[in-house]
Amino acid sequence: MVSKQGSVAEIEFDIKNLSLKKTKVGVLLQLLLILFGAVVLFFSRRDNNERTWLRLPTLKDYQQRYPEKVESEATIRCIHCNSNQTWEYGLESLMDYRRECVCLECGHRLWRTEQESLAVQQTKCVSAS
Repeated sequence: MVSKQGSVAEIEFDIKNLSLKKTKVGVLLQLLLILFGAVVLFFSRRDNNERTWLRLPTLKDYQQRYPEKVESEATIRCIHCNSNQTWEYGLESLMDYRRECVCLECGHRLWRTEQESLAVQQTKCVSAS
C-alpha cells in the first residue's frame, strides 16, 4: 500500500520536471512566443494605421465637401469644433510621406495628404591638391 505522502511527492517531482520554466528549451520557447507576439502586434497596428489613413478624405476632397470651412488656402476649419488650429504629422514617423492633419482642439482626424520627399542635394567634394 502506498502512502499519500509518497504519491504527492512523486506527483510534485513529475510536475517540476515537466515545467517549461526550468528547462533551456522552455525559456527559448517562451522568448520565441514573446517575439512572435511583438511582431504580430507591430504589423497589425501598422496595417490598421494604413487603413485608417486611407479612409480619411484628401485635402481637396475635404475642401470640396466643406466649402464653408475653407477661409483661405492656409486657413481651414475643423468640421467638428470649428477650430482653425490643426497639426500635420507623418503616419509612421516624422519624415513619412503619408501625412494626416488633426484638429488641436478636439483631436479628430480631418484629412490626409501625400508629401513628396525632399530631394537630397548633391554637393561636390573639392580636395586641396
